[in-house]
Parts: sequence; C-alpha cells; structure tokens
Amino acid sequence: MQTRFHGTGLNDAVAMATSPGTINVLLGAGEFGRGFYTQHSQRRALQWAIRVKVKLNGSPCVLRLDIDDAAYARLTVLALDVRLGLNLTEILGHWGVKATFMTGCCDLIEGPIGGDISRIQQKFESDDAQVVLNGNDTQRTVN
Repeated sequence: MQTRFHGTGLNDAVAMATSPGTINVLLGAGEFGRGFYTQHSQRRALQWAIRVKVKLNGSPCVLRLDIDDAAYARLTVLALDVRLGLNLTEILGHWGVKATFMTGCCDLIEGPIGGDISRIQQKFESDDAQVVLNGNDTQRTVN
C-alpha cells in the first residue's frame, strides 16, 4: 500500500472518505499547479492544515489515503528533483497560473516541498488519478 496524507478541514475530510470518495483533482492549487496534494508525513499534513485553518471547512485534520500498489503503479508519475521543482514553482508564480496549471502529460507530479528534498509531495491531476483516489483501490480514513 502507498500511504499518503492530505491536510484539510474535518467536513471535507469526512465527505472525501465516503465510498465512493469525493476527491476532486480540479479544486486544489499549490506549488505545482492545480491538483489534489498529498505527502508522506501525517504530522506535516496536519501542520499545514493548522496553518491555513481559516480557509478550511471545519477544524484542521488529516485524510489518510492507503492506495493499492497495483493501482498506484498504473499511474504515470512525473518525478521532479529539487531544481526542476523549484523551477516549475517559480515559473507558475511568475505567470500567475498556480490555480490553473496542469501538465496534461501525467497522472501525478511528485517533488520536493519548497525545494526541501526531505519533504516530498504528490500532486494528483488527471481523471485517472481521481478515479484511483475515489475508488475501491484506495482506503480513505479521517485522522
């Protein structure tokens, strides 16, 4: 299983954890553009949610996603190193397109958060990625 964590508000986490899930890859926006963001650290996902709590729907919490290995392996991943991650973030910021940019060439982008290679994030951006996140191949629980 591929375990990932998404910091969010409690009301949204409960809705996303239903079966089928309600995760929408078109709603979020971050360093790598529009998408649904996760990371490996539950603690850091919660810290992020606490930091932006005024924007959340409910109290800060974490949605845990346990994704089946075979389903995850079917997704096309664009892996960014520190340099490419920082370059993409800078370009998107310069052009003001963080809320809209999607590569159109992959299911998810994986790269360092803020150029810190010890902190890796995943941006799920395709319809196929959304199907995996919301389907039976992924267990979604609120922590």
